[in-house]
Amino acid sequence: MRILLSFITWGFLFSVLLQVDNNICVQAECLEDQKTLLVQLNQSLVSSSSTSKRSSWSPDTDCCSSWDGVTCDTSGHVLSLDLSNESIEDGVNSSSSLFKFRYLERLNLAFNYFGSIPIPAGFDRLVNLTYLNLSNSGFNGQIPISFSRMTRLVTFDLATYQFPGSIPFTLNNPDLNMLTRNLKELRVLSLDGVNISAHGSKWCKALSSSVPKLQVLSLSNCYLSGPFDKSLTQLQSLYEIRLSGNNISGEVPEFFSEFRNLTFLDLSSCELHGNFPERILKVGTLEKFYLANNDHLQGSLPEFPMHGLLQELILFNTSFSGDLPDSIGNLILLSRLDLWHCRFNGSIPASVSQLKQLQYLDLSENSFTGTLPMALFAIPSLQYMDLSENQFTGQLGEFFNGSLSSLETLDLSMNKLQGPIPATLFELSKLDTLALSSNNFNGIVNLDALFSKLNNLTDLDLSNNRLSVISSSSNPALFLQIGFLALSSCNLTKIPSLLKNTELTTLDLSNNQIQGKIPNWIWEIGDGSLDSLNLSRNLLEDPDRPFPANSFTSIKYIDLHSNMLQGKNPILPPSALFLDYSSNNLTSIIPNASSYLSNAMFFSLSNNQINGEIPASICEASLEVLDLSFNNLSGPVPPCLKSMARLRVLNLRRNSLSGQIPHVWRSQGSIPPDDFNSYPESCDLRTFNLNENKFEGQLPSSLANCTMLEVLDVGNNQLTGGFPSWLGSMPELRVLVLQNNRFQGPLGNGGTVCNLAMLQIIDISSNKFSGNLPKECFSSWKTMMVDEQEAARNHRDQIIGFGFAFTDNNYQQAVTVTSKGQDMDLVKILIIFTSIDFSNNNFEGEIPDIIGNFTSLNVLNFSSNAFEGKIPSTLGKLKNLESLDLSSNKLSGEIPYELAGLSFLAVLNLSFNKLVGRIPPGSQFQTYQASSFEGNDGLCGSPLLKNCSSTEEAPQDVLTSDNEPDWILLAVTFSGCLMGIGMVVGPQCFWKKGRKYADKLVNKIITMKCFACIYKFPRKRK
Repeated sequence: MRILLSFITWGFLFSVLLQVDNNICVQAECLEDQKTLLVQLNQSLVSSSSTSKRSSWSPDTDCCSSWDGVTCDTSGHVLSLDLSNESIEDGVNSSSSLFKFRYLERLNLAFNYFGSIPIPAGFDRLVNLTYLNLSNSGFNGQIPISFSRMTRLVTFDLATYQFPGSIPFTLNNPDLNMLTRNLKELRVLSLDGVNISAHGSKWCKALSSSVPKLQVLSLSNCYLSGPFDKSLTQLQSLYEIRLSGNNISGEVPEFFSEFRNLTFLDLSSCELHGNFPERILKVGTLEKFYLANNDHLQGSLPEFPMHGLLQELILFNTSFSGDLPDSIGNLILLSRLDLWHCRFNGSIPASVSQLKQLQYLDLSENSFTGTLPMALFAIPSLQYMDLSENQFTGQLGEFFNGSLSSLETLDLSMNKLQGPIPATLFELSKLDTLALSSNNFNGIVNLDALFSKLNNLTDLDLSNNRLSVISSSSNPALFLQIGFLALSSCNLTKIPSLLKNTELTTLDLSNNQIQGKIPNWIWEIGDGSLDSLNLSRNLLEDPDRPFPANSFTSIKYIDLHSNMLQGKNPILPPSALFLDYSSNNLTSIIPNASSYLSNAMFFSLSNNQINGEIPASICEASLEVLDLSFNNLSGPVPPCLKSMARLRVLNLRRNSLSGQIPHVWRSQGSIPPDDFNSYPESCDLRTFNLNENKFEGQLPSSLANCTMLEVLDVGNNQLTGGFPSWLGSMPELRVLVLQNNRFQGPLGNGGTVCNLAMLQIIDISSNKFSGNLPKECFSSWKTMMVDEQEAARNHRDQIIGFGFAFTDNNYQQAVTVTSKGQDMDLVKILIIFTSIDFSNNNFEGEIPDIIGNFTSLNVLNFSSNAFEGKIPSTLGKLKNLESLDLSSNKLSGEIPYELAGLSFLAVLNLSFNKLVGRIPPGSQFQTYQASSFEGNDGLCGSPLLKNCSSTEEAPQDVLTSDNEPDWILLAVTFSGCLMGIGMVVGPQCFWKKGRKYADKLVNKIITMKCFACIYKFPRKRK
């Protein structure tokens, strides 16, 4: 019986296939009227280039059997017409012969260039059409209502990629409901890029009530909003759902797990948040799952069932966390796993060795730990492996034993790997990208041997290890194929022989011991393709001249900072976008520099020996960053700075410039040229640093127009006037320095310093400000109120957000703050560093209690004022406080015992006040010098030599007597010590994220690694 059923089944299938073959594959000779219509259509179409299909449309041949893109039925009627990718620009209108093919069932006009014109009328005349593809065809505008009458449509594709300047399709009148309400046979609907602009309940209900047979739904980048509506589950035939790039802004509902046929789910870049339901990842039919770029979406990986069908799991740039489950080995069909920039931790399970189909693996920018498992290097199909920016330890050993024969990209940078680089790594013959930077690898690497074995290598980064890289050969043929070469901090003493290389675009040889003149042949590297050159932090002198004829034709980024360049003529290629010559011995700016800076966005001559005035020609450049700080410039700032409308960063710090601070206005605007009172309405300044000059007069109020300003530093000048009342209009201001000027008057007049939610450093010390502190304004300084973990997360997001374009985000801000009794330069303004310095003014009244809410505060200095009253006990809540100076005021009362719990407080100065009573005992207060408390006649106890009498005893709930051990105090002190140790050691031992970002702060920010921060070399993401 079973055999009989098999014969019947196969017989039925054969008859179906035979019928399909008769209808499609067997074509009759083309009917004359059909051929005439095709000829007319061909003559009307206008293409921008020669076509590959219509070139076969010869009148002498049969249109059904010989013409590409044409398919006929058994009667000779045109059944299918494929004119996709034909570069068609015009020729289809409402009277086109295209709409006279009455038997046409399939029409494909995708990927043409129909000149951004509306869809012509006439498609609804093709009454038998079941397949219509107009994706990326160049049409735009409102989708006509006539499509809703094409009731036989099974596949409807209007998807459009959005290019700059392109005009998308819109779906307003008709809307989605009107368009689809009659399309009951629709199986595939693709409207990617169409501006639908519908709320979740509207678009979900429109589809669920109109297209019950829908199998593929693709609505990416359609301006949809959320939340998702459960009515979507009525479409139980769906097996592909693509909704990426919409502003859903909601949680992912668990009902996505109810689609029993689901194979593909894409919810990337949808502003999703909340916790992701694990059940969705357990859907047995799921093959491809994309959830990337939802950075506020939390979740973890479930226990995967045996024999799962999942092939692609893409979660990059989300907040998924936890371990990789051992059950990930059950996904034996997995070919792509991308967890870049998530929050996973733990070790890599050995079960990954079961992923025999895995080709692409990206676990970078997480907190994975432990040694690299041998199983990871035993996947023969692996082509791309990126494990960078984790906490992996140990040695590579002999992992590379031939099992990774397909590997093309290997990135292990920014881990804690050590030991020599194994010679077997150089046996990976298909390797084209090798990145091992920022580890602890040691030993000698011979470039000649490396390149002789890795014949396909195009990208090599060995920077920032303990390696010694050598190249003894003068044979340039070894380096012909390399396109990206980064050997920073590799103990190089000479530049490798790269003269004949024709592919090189990026060369980083920074922080080595290369000396002598810069060879003039270096400008010929890459046969004009060299794009980025970093020779900073070497011992290089002025370049050899003359330069070759074709020098500087394509170079965009030059970093020569911290060398031994001198003289008056720095290299200024007119093609360059980025030029850094800081920390050399240059003595002047080229007078006609603007002619060489026509394309430049970033120009730094900081920390040289430049004399004289700033030339007016500099104003003609279209710079975004201009840094002339730490030189010997004098005279006024040229008024022509007003014309630098694109300027985001202006740093003239530590010169001898004088006169009034210049004003800026739009060169094409209505403001007269003799008006010195307005910044442009479109002011784009982010950083304005004039610290340590000789400027006079008032700070121009027109700076209020620069609402994107983040750093305003005019300290150490001779400026006058009251506190700038317009500062409250700067919502992005992070750093405000008015230190050591001649400002006077009250602070907070009319809500001056209110609405500064981003403020993290304020220094108005050494002026003549007076009056009481405005309590109501401190409540708006939200950044100072975040806890340590939130500050670290915010800082992490800032770092990730750094782009490749040279804008202010990539600029090394430098601000001087006074901490722990000495000046300290912060080379990058850190979101986790906060400071308040109001010292050496005439403030009076009480210190506001609200300052105790600034839980992230590191430095507080109110010294040398006229504050009175008690020290607020709320200061004991400032657990991150490192320096507290309240000296030289009129403060009275006792020192709050809560201050003894500040375990990070390294500097305390309460001298010269009117404080009384016992200095709080405990280990923390015993570390301070007696000078911290001098000038308070009523104080007693250690570290002062004055003993406390019985009338000066501390409160009975804290102290008992001078002779008995205070067990309560000892317990409190011991707990405080444990808490302090826990706060310092705990995060390092248990909070892996904290340790990661602490390392990044030290290694990436505080230390001056200028080029690495400004120009992050691109990484391949295939």
